[in-house]
Amino acid sequence: MAQRSGMQLQWSLEHTANSTLSVARGIIEAATKNNVQALALLACERFGATLAICPETCRKVEDLVIKTRPPAVIGFLSAVVGYSSNDCASELVRSLAGVQFLGLAASLVTSTGSFQGGNALEAMLAGSAVDKTLLPTARQLKDLLASLEHRCVGSGFADSVLGYQILLTKSQRLSGAQARDLWRGSALYPEPVGIAMLVDAFRQLSRIGDAQQITIKATACAPWVVAFTKWCLGHPPSIYFNDGSPLLQQSAVKVTIIVSREISGHSGIEIAVHREVDTPAELIRAREALEPYSGMISIENYGRWLLREYELASETGWKAIRQALPYALKQIITHFVSSSDVATQKLITRPTTSPSAFEAPRLENEELLGLATSPFAPDSVISKMVARLLGLEQPPPLPSLREGLLIENLPLVELYLRDAKEQCPCSKCTLSSVNGFIGCFVTKFFTTLAFIITDIIALSLFDNSDSLLVYMNHKRRSQYTGDQTTEAISKILRWGRTGQDSLTALLDWALVLVGHNVSEDLCRDWVISSFQGQAVFPKLFETQVLKKRGYLTLSWAPGVLLHDGNIYTRGLYGRFDSTTDALPLLGVPKEVTEPINLVPSLKPVWRVTPSDLYLKIDLGLDSPLDNNLSFINTSAHQILHNMSMALVLESCPHDPSAALSRPDPFCEYSGPLIPYIEDKWNGDGTHVRVVAVAGSSSLRMFALSSAHFKAVLRGNACLSCCLDVCRRFDYKVIVC
Repeated sequence: MAQRSGMQLQWSLEHTANSTLSVARGIIEAATKNNVQALALLACERFGATLAICPETCRKVEDLVIKTRPPAVIGFLSAVVGYSSNDCASELVRSLAGVQFLGLAASLVTSTGSFQGGNALEAMLAGSAVDKTLLPTARQLKDLLASLEHRCVGSGFADSVLGYQILLTKSQRLSGAQARDLWRGSALYPEPVGIAMLVDAFRQLSRIGDAQQITIKATACAPWVVAFTKWCLGHPPSIYFNDGSPLLQQSAVKVTIIVSREISGHSGIEIAVHREVDTPAELIRAREALEPYSGMISIENYGRWLLREYELASETGWKAIRQALPYALKQIITHFVSSSDVATQKLITRPTTSPSAFEAPRLENEELLGLATSPFAPDSVISKMVARLLGLEQPPPLPSLREGLLIENLPLVELYLRDAKEQCPCSKCTLSSVNGFIGCFVTKFFTTLAFIITDIIALSLFDNSDSLLVYMNHKRRSQYTGDQTTEAISKILRWGRTGQDSLTALLDWALVLVGHNVSEDLCRDWVISSFQGQAVFPKLFETQVLKKRGYLTLSWAPGVLLHDGNIYTRGLYGRFDSTTDALPLLGVPKEVTEPINLVPSLKPVWRVTPSDLYLKIDLGLDSPLDNNLSFINTSAHQILHNMSMALVLESCPHDPSAALSRPDPFCEYSGPLIPYIEDKWNGDGTHVRVVAVAGSSSLRMFALSSAHFKAVLRGNACLSCCLDVCRRFDYKVIVC
């Protein structure tokens, strides 16, 4: 990084006139790479020379650009996830001014978003430019910030804001009600004009002989202002409550922030710039933005936010949650079903220790449950996620409840719920019909527990998640009130009954957690998405291994999705026209006797076609023996849905390659394309199609992509036992 020189009062484009050729190539190449205006990039780089950004922050943002990971290669898509060379961020770190601007940009784009950040930059540039006739627009600045976002999400600024929000609301000088109200209300940031004024005040303070002291009154946006002060000046400010009692005292920087204990009536921000002794301070006022700050934070900090957001940081609430979570997670893993086809075959009863007439069906349903696939990660992975979110030293085991017991029977949960019932004003707890519309504290506890469990399960889906960043959204709780997933989980927790929810809902929850709002894309056969500096796709597509548990494991990588040098945010099934007329692969006229691969020359191929808004991705087949397979295309996303309905026979007492004792007249071999055609079957539940692709993991995966059907997946088991499973549970397809 270049050496520091004196801070400039204003910025200008004029001194580049004599070096047009030297700057033009780099600026134009970088702007073109990110599809932004060269004027915006050049103006912001020059503006950076006027900023007060501390060396620590400069080093941090410079490292974000220079010390990047090697790109992650997504072989099946012929794409990479990483960072473009010679992009806007790479151009900015060539100069100290550019690095300082990148420091400012990182704080804005990772907490206020590119739109509000662009508006703030517009005000800053206009207030400090020598020539105000040549300025980029707010929209152009927004586009520049958006192009830098994936480089900046790892800066940790949003983590810092959250840390100061927790510090502020944990003060022992606050009553419980004050701390709760301050937590809810202090998640804002100044409006764009206010941010510009704050930046200007710091510039004045950092110029020798200009400002001597800055006093800031801020309550609703105090955590953001404290974090921004440390980000710019290198040290946090002194913090006092408005009655003069200190929260944080230090003298490293001449900035003091005054916070009110009461959030109501103390909105906005007031900045007083003191220049000389006995001289009236320059007073600047601005409102706060209407939106709360948001940003990408670590999983550990997300856990800290989670407990405070759901008001479970109290001693009794914490103890109840900590005791309940391991048992509750095991209960959810056991009883949660992501397929309605499997759910309808499972016996729905409350756990009981007494014998009943349902013993035989229960045994059969236990067998079905033992064969059904599960999208969840292994217990060990889920346990580690619990430890990370709750800040535990060791991952807790996930024990099962004794039969006949429910979560509410756990001692600490029972104690917490008893206290909650005594304080609850709802009609059920007070045995009164007067308060019929007041929410129940007991219901709230189980709903909150369901939220936390869903987060843990969803985050556990991500493979190698040590450095994964989570999107903190203060509005998320209200957005998911009454959500189908949490309601299904809450029922399992309260009543011990099987709960069912769609695979799409669970996948959507996981993607929203990392800032991928792709609900509509999931309905259009989502394959991959790239937002907030992280790309995510199902690991199954890469490994081609059909796992009984963990088939919904998600691979991810930092950076943006790059295909042929272009950036994309989504990859979806292209839905190209295709026909199935006269396909030679639908059925194979051969008696079924053993597991076999009758189509060894076939090879699944991924076809990726760039479009204006996204990558069109489909699965096809190729063969050196047949050049007429180009019309075949299927949806990779369908594989996930069929996996949710599948049964897996991992082993049996027999030789896996054993032939049937005699040919089965109610079976036929099939190729991997459209293994199941409903009109084919006579409805007696005995006719089975055997997909003859034994030994080919890629063709086994492809077989699940072409239609919606229930299948038995043969593991290290014989064909005869697989046929028994099909007929016992009314499945029509075996994938060898």
